Amino acid sequence: MGRPDSRNGLQQGRADNLAAVANMLKTPMYVSDRAMPPEDETIRSIEARLRVLDNGSEHTEETFVVANCGEDGLCTDKAFPPLASSLYPDPQQLPASASGTLGWQRVSGTLYLPSGRMPRLSAGSISPHPFLGALAAVACKQDLLLDLIVSDDHAAQGCFTLQFHKYGSWHHVSIDNFLPVDEHTGRIAFASSCNEGELWPSLLEKAYAKMHGSYYALEGGSLDDALVDLTGGISTKLKLQSKEVQHDVESGKLWNMLAEELTTGSVLVATSKSRVAAAAAADAAHANGVYGRGDGDDEAECRMQDAPKPPHGLLYDQCYTVLDAQVVGDLELVRLHCAWDSGLWSGPWRRGAPEWQHPAAASAAARLVATHDDEATFWMPFQVFAGFFTHLHVCSTFPATWHQLTLHCGWQGPSGGGPYLSRLGERDGQVVMGASSSWCCNPQFRVTVRKRCQLRVALGQQDPRLDARRHVRKASRQRAAGMQVLRLPLTALGRRWEVRPGELLMELPPIMSREAVASFSADPEHAYVLVPYASRAGDEGAFVLRTFSSSALEMEQLPSPLSLVLGGHWVGHLAGGGPDQATFGSNPQYMISCRHRTQVVLSVSRLDQRYAVVKAPYQMEHCVGLMLLQPEPTGPGSALGRVTAVRNSSQVCGRFGFDTMEEAVAHFVLEPETPYVVVPCLAGPAIEAPFELRILSGVPVELVPLPELKTLAVVGEWHEENAGGCDLHPLWKKNPRYLLVTKSPSKASITLSRTVKSKRPSSVEDMIGFYVVKCSSANGEIKGDLRRSIAHETAFVTESEVKADVDLKNTAGAHVIIPCTYAPGRLSKYTLAVTCSADFDLVEL
Repeated sequence: MGRPDSRNGLQQGRADNLAAVANMLKTPMYVSDRAMPPEDETIRSIEARLRVLDNGSEHTEETFVVANCGEDGLCTDKAFPPLASSLYPDPQQLPASASGTLGWQRVSGTLYLPSGRMPRLSAGSISPHPFLGALAAVACKQDLLLDLIVSDDHAAQGCFTLQFHKYGSWHHVSIDNFLPVDEHTGRIAFASSCNEGELWPSLLEKAYAKMHGSYYALEGGSLDDALVDLTGGISTKLKLQSKEVQHDVESGKLWNMLAEELTTGSVLVATSKSRVAAAAAADAAHANGVYGRGDGDDEAECRMQDAPKPPHGLLYDQCYTVLDAQVVGDLELVRLHCAWDSGLWSGPWRRGAPEWQHPAAASAAARLVATHDDEATFWMPFQVFAGFFTHLHVCSTFPATWHQLTLHCGWQGPSGGGPYLSRLGERDGQVVMGASSSWCCNPQFRVTVRKRCQLRVALGQQDPRLDARRHVRKASRQRAAGMQVLRLPLTALGRRWEVRPGELLMELPPIMSREAVASFSADPEHAYVLVPYASRAGDEGAFVLRTFSSSALEMEQLPSPLSLVLGGHWVGHLAGGGPDQATFGSNPQYMISCRHRTQVVLSVSRLDQRYAVVKAPYQMEHCVGLMLLQPEPTGPGSALGRVTAVRNSSQVCGRFGFDTMEEAVAHFVLEPETPYVVVPCLAGPAIEAPFELRILSGVPVELVPLPELKTLAVVGEWHEENAGGCDLHPLWKKNPRYLLVTKSPSKASITLSRTVKSKRPSSVEDMIGFYVVKCSSANGEIKGDLRRSIAHETAFVTESEVKADVDLKNTAGAHVIIPCTYAPGRLSKYTLAVTCSADFDLVEL
């Protein structure tokens, strides 16, 4: 890209150049600035959105006892009392699954009884919800279960303190020992242990219900979210019936992955959703995606009657924990745990099955026989496992040697930039997608590592249950979130304004789930930029960014962009149309400059179309465009850099848009202390509409609105019949003539230029110039000697352009412009442009 000429007042290299222009024009100069709210205000807003409800986390167990202990020496939790308000989100509108026979009763017993066997649970009067499935899986690892128990030091007063992981940190929850019970049987109504007197399932469920506002807030939810809340790890979901995973089953890749995850201590939970099984039975070829997050669909939507009968005692929509994977002879077996009374495997390789007596399995049987004593577990063939279960949830936990960083941030105001590709409008009935003008405003985080390692990043959103006190289905949630991971050279330090080819390492498409997970290999030779975004520009909300790495890592949030927004109208003569229109120079024009080299994002939006409820049908002449041009040379009393016409391609620094009726977006690098002229326009002339011009940059950008002037430009040609030369030649009267009629006396800037620039003419005969002649009447009639009527004439120049400022004081308001070459017969194309503050017409005679 060339640098603009710096003649006659637009001097290159002067930092105060644009300020001098603004002073001369007596117009304000705008400078881009930070668009975000003050930092302390932003922090308060984010922390308020990520606040966990009043659940005792702000109290120690001792203060909880003091605040809630009654005269009998026992605690009754005032924040979560033994009333209907703790059972249901709205006691006045009970859910359909609510039981009308529930009461409350204090329980006594031991919080945890070590048994050496896998836990057996009872769900009580409701179906096992995802939290109970996750709790049963976590309880298979004693260290993870005991981590959830903070204290039972005040058990005698009926107080217990437990903890859950939410928004990147652990939160203590103190509760009393009142539990919901069935009034007819006196049994615990919800989760309980099959070991008589053991309380941990009931108390953990109550504490989790308190955190989320009510027991029935746990009725739906996501298994992955519950696993994260119970472990602080990262949970992903594998869709076992997808084509990709079935291929991994056949190749052995899934078996190897399963064995590796078990070795590293991950919590694995398998489920078979009846609605997925029904869909697979109807269309065996149906498959969507591979890795993702839990969908949290309401279990009531499962269509058991449409699904094929499950094999050998297994149940749909029930959680099974994967405990082990072993090869017995030539057969791959997996060991599963079922915490419930029903759903145990009764097929081949069950406990006591004849397959264990086969000689080929003798050595393995001796090694695994101890597992047969646990009635809550069973072995089954891996191929059957992969054929029946539809989802495998993998919750990875990380050792203390791993490096972890947690950041709270959010999309607020301008920082809600939305996805990179956005809807720019419609064309011929098709949606036009393009690079968004606001994507660069999203929060961006630069990550570097000291040595090659695996990096896992979890993007977490707000838990809607904390405010709603009930399960919020995905279809009812307000925001989906995704994330891009860009890989860049270490020398790339600043904010990313666009995604260039080869930079996108991976992208997590927007999902409604609470957490999205990215996993990739990082090396110290590159920097990685994480760009979380909401699915729609302008969406606000808080998010949590959790990173886990086996190597030391550094993360910094990149500074937010500077912003400058101006509104305007294409109205009257200012609706000049696109660069191919004679009136293009009449469009609103802005001169911009900066003191340091920077990339900018410029956008112009047609407001009447962008925010219209009903979009107008596509018309090409209504399309929005943006031109970035070199300013024209200026002189005393001239238009100070306004562009009158686009005469050649070297004048154009960038042409953007003109394909939709809503928005045009430009990504461009501004050179320091170099003026540019920005011209927002529509493709066709005389179309009136409001617009908004926005500039985003990393360093301050200065902008001066140029005076509103009317410009007309015409393209002509000197050919054999009209190339008459200057007034020294008898044929000069044959030159082209243009009638200029002004509505009032004024000053006009007239420019004559060769349409195609070339090297300097080799002879004087090729020089160009023009004459301005007074007319006797408004129709262009000239009485008497033509030479005597000349009001102004320019010097003839060998350059490609000649320009003059002319006082138009003829009382008739009419002048004739005669462009010509110095010698006759010099053939060439030219452009004649007139700019004037008064209204005028320019026509060829």
